[in-house]
Amino acid sequence: MAMVDAGSADTAMALESVMELSKQIGWVTWGFREEPMGALILQGLERQMRTCLSDLVTFLLGEMSKDASDASVQGLGVRILMKVAQSDEGLKKKAVECGAIAVLSKVLGAFTSRPNLLAPALKAVGELKGLAAYIEVLPSILHSLEGCQTALSTIVDAMKKGDRGEVAALPKEETMKVILNTADRHKADRDLVCDAFKVLEILLGDDQYRIIFSNFQAYQWLLQVLALHMESPSTQTVGCKIISAVAEGGCLSEAHISKTTEYFQTIIEKHQQEEELLSWALWAVQKMNGVAAIVQPILAGRLQSPRILRMAMTSIRCMSFTQSDGAGPEQMPCIVDGALY
Repeated sequence: MAMVDAGSADTAMALESVMELSKQIGWVTWGFREEPMGALILQGLERQMRTCLSDLVTFLLGEMSKDASDASVQGLGVRILMKVAQSDEGLKKKAVECGAIAVLSKVLGAFTSRPNLLAPALKAVGELKGLAAYIEVLPSILHSLEGCQTALSTIVDAMKKGDRGEVAALPKEETMKVILNTADRHKADRDLVCDAFKVLEILLGDDQYRIIFSNFQAYQWLLQVLALHMESPSTQTVGCKIISAVAEGGCLSEAHISKTTEYFQTIIEKHQQEEELLSWALWAVQKMNGVAAIVQPILAGRLQSPRILRMAMTSIRCMSFTQSDGAGPEQMPCIVDGALY
């Protein structure tokens, strides 16, 4: 860009000239603000200035596309786009129409190892187009663990702060695909997986997302990823929330329930000191009626804490029996034994 290539001295001179011109416009217009023709003149001036700013946006995006590998050009471009997005809806719309999201997507893909550029570029993406833009640009940084970590953390914050309408307006199948692909690509990273699970937890509150999750046959994958992070209570807690949501939607087959029963037995035995995790695990068991996941550890004497035993028995009491293999009449003897134990 000319203003960067000219050097810092020329940039300072150009900025001083712009500010001086702005000051002159202010003095001139102030003088006839109360004249009959004043309003017309000011309206004309406003239109010209808006046209000038619109041209600036077009020029800026062109220069960013031309000098895609120049960090200084991209850094300045990102900062200007942030100002554009925060100052005027018309300019924001103009930037999006001129391909700002595609330009920023290239910036993200090229500078994933530059946090000082990555985070502002993601913020600019959100300011320009909202939550949907994050989903749009995420595939461009799929190769970068750091980039995906930053993006998913940003998406989680945006979903929590944003309104339900914005989440509901996301392209559902594409959103689910992007989040699952990102989590799978970096499934060894606990923090990234935890953030991806938080996004899934929010999405799976919607029946349509539960159907898409089932159609993608993602449940077996979920259990495999949870097994990789068995030592992380926070990851397991969010995982239990996801299982609860999927079970509530009736998307679990009997084969899924059997595998999930084994998973819950491990969770209940391994994390007896993690009360929040156990509460969600028991709640999820209750949702899918997998009573064996609770009773078997009780009978085996692996639940020693009276507090955990009370939680487990409360969960059993709340189940709807005869609705699955995990809570049928054949389970009643072991339930009685568990209660007597």
